[in-house]
Amino acid sequence: MDILDNQVYIGGVSACELADQFGTPLFVIEEDSIRRQYRALRENITHHPLVVHYACKANSNVQVMRVLRDEGAHIHACSPGDVHLALAAGYEPQQVSYTGYAVSEDELRLAITHGLLVQMDSLSQFERYARLGGRGRVGVRLNSGVEAGYHPHFTSGGSTDKFGIHPAQLEEALELATAHGLSIVGLHSNLGSDILEVDPFVDALQVVLELADRCEDLEYVNLGGGLGVPFHPDDEPFDLAGYGRALGDHISRWCDERGRELTLCLEPGEFLVAEAGSLLTSVIDVKPAVQHGDTRSPTFVGTDTSCNHLFGAAVYGAYHHVLVADRAEDPATERVYVCGNVMQTGDILARDRVLPPLQEGDLLVFRTCGAYSMCRASRFNGRPLPAEVMVKDGRSRLIRERETLDDLLSS
Repeated sequence: MDILDNQVYIGGVSACELADQFGTPLFVIEEDSIRRQYRALRENITHHPLVVHYACKANSNVQVMRVLRDEGAHIHACSPGDVHLALAAGYEPQQVSYTGYAVSEDELRLAITHGLLVQMDSLSQFERYARLGGRGRVGVRLNSGVEAGYHPHFTSGGSTDKFGIHPAQLEEALELATAHGLSIVGLHSNLGSDILEVDPFVDALQVVLELADRCEDLEYVNLGGGLGVPFHPDDEPFDLAGYGRALGDHISRWCDERGRELTLCLEPGEFLVAEAGSLLTSVIDVKPAVQHGDTRSPTFVGTDTSCNHLFGAAVYGAYHHVLVADRAEDPATERVYVCGNVMQTGDILARDRVLPPLQEGDLLVFRTCGAYSMCRASRFNGRPLPAEVMVKDGRSRLIRERETLDDLLSS
């Protein structure tokens, strides 16, 4: 995103022109941002072989997945829908890694049919997988006991989190694998979402490497995703160089000491796509602040988007920077609540935010919306889903059509 002459441009296209052409609310994805993030990640990891699996639950638009396929990414899938979309995006089955929770027999059959590498999340999954005909190479997801992540709902490696098997259960997992004709070739750990410190990843890696000697057939270690991005303008960016160096040093040392080769696998999602996305929304209504006795109401700014599209902002207070599309550098002088249009009191997208004075018809740009936004969008209150466009080099293309009221009847 750029600001030129006080105007917001995304991928070289004016935000106002995008809104005029495609309407609002509108998700806009900047293709080159995704490519930059992917290349930066690969360039900063010192250990090789390296395989980056895009965690497509962050943004499952097929066009986004194709951009990352072109860059050389593989896919981390966690549902049958993820698999279906990945294959439609042109990924080969051997490029898709499957890790789920409470994985049903139908899911396992799908993975077996396509020959996907499955990472076991529980001991009982070994028996079900083998009973359904699964054979050969599998991975194991470990619960490292390392707690990290910016919100309790998004930690996944802590001892009270539901994912993975405890390290003390690895021996039993190895015995089950042998009994069912399976070979454990990978150890997997994932910590959570939006982690901005390097140390938790190193701590989790150490847990994994301490167990790696027990796995004679080990081919890879997988550190999952969770790399954070700066949502607030004052946030420091993630120390990607330090992260890549720390992981590389630990794994390379382990390999050198044992004369073995290990592939490092990563599963970033938000890190690759969050900063590429913006949400454009029109100001529909402005209710000025009112003083009544000792109380004063805020200024409420009503828009044509909502928690249907920015779930995190309303539910757990996720911060998204807001700009006025045609007055991006005007002084911010007015304290407002930017609100969504669904009939729910908590539908506040930017609370107590200082912005330039707003009026009906203004276009707002919510930043860092490329992950966990459209993929979690709902039709609550009978609101059809918005459109998505991708922009690059001053050109835009529609990658998801806006729903109509009639579309509500078919779902």
